[in-house]
Amino acid sequence: MARNPAVLRAALMRLQAERTRRKLAHQDLLSELYARCPRLAVVDRLQQAALLDGLTGASTGHPEAMQEAQARQTALSEERLRLLGAMHLPPDCLEDRPMCELCGDTGYQGQALCACLKKCCAEEQTKALSARIDLERQSFDAFDLGLFSSALDQEYGISPRENVEVLYDLCADYAQSFGKQTENLFFNGGVGTGKTFLTACIAGAVSKRGFWVVYDTAIHLLSVLEAEKFDRDDASPEDARSYIDCDLLIVDDLGTEFLSPFVQSALYNLVNRRLTGPGRTIISSNLTMTELRKRYTPQIVSRLEGEYRLLFFFGEDLRMKKGSAQTQ
Repeated sequence: MARNPAVLRAALMRLQAERTRRKLAHQDLLSELYARCPRLAVVDRLQQAALLDGLTGASTGHPEAMQEAQARQTALSEERLRLLGAMHLPPDCLEDRPMCELCGDTGYQGQALCACLKKCCAEEQTKALSARIDLERQSFDAFDLGLFSSALDQEYGISPRENVEVLYDLCADYAQSFGKQTENLFFNGGVGTGKTFLTACIAGAVSKRGFWVVYDTAIHLLSVLEAEKFDRDDASPEDARSYIDCDLLIVDDLGTEFLSPFVQSALYNLVNRRLTGPGRTIISSNLTMTELRKRYTPQIVSRLEGEYRLLFFFGEDLRMKKGSAQTQ
């Protein structure tokens, strides 16, 4: 599983902020209890001194000094418990315990990411993705099959609703099993037939599972690559690199971008590098396969036809349908 550097930084900052908040809250609690019971502050200072004396005795070879310090610590611990009990507080109320016992709130267990940091990364990844798509409205739970016509389409021998039911199940399974399968998907069909909605559903579900998902339009993606290539002021090398490194790249509306020799080359390189790397790719387009063959180089089209599983959408434009219903 790849890690988005920006997301990892944000997750680590969250953990650091939470550690700081908990430390300040613990200090506030200590100050409050010391004010209520000054003797408690004295006992805590004496315990620290006894601990230091014991360590000094052990390191200098004076066992009698170490034993005496341990006896003081035991007596002070007992007094501390009595003082807390007198204030009706539990014995462990002043222990500064981390939220995560596995990593001590560092986010790492050795060199590996702890479960707590992975959870933060998933939340930050989903937050970053929500800047591109509406994850609440565009989700599998919000998908409305009732919008699709149940009338038989004579050309395809199936209704749009029956077709999209199959596609919905396939997309839901894809999101659920992501990381175990190796398919790339190509969403093809007319405008407003559900392609973008289902790609967004996959993006949200895969992101919530902790995978690095990048969702972008073909227009913006290729403009980022162009800016990075020609070192323009608006270049974003980190964004350009994310298209290669992410676990799942979703490119929406292929065919809407301005076509140029650079775009042809950049698109070929992107598709090819994604195919040879560990990440998966989903591409959607309103263009027919005939239109794609006319627009792009044979090298690009051969990879779309040979290396991607085709999911075909058809039916009336749902955006127009919903807009018409709202005006009635």
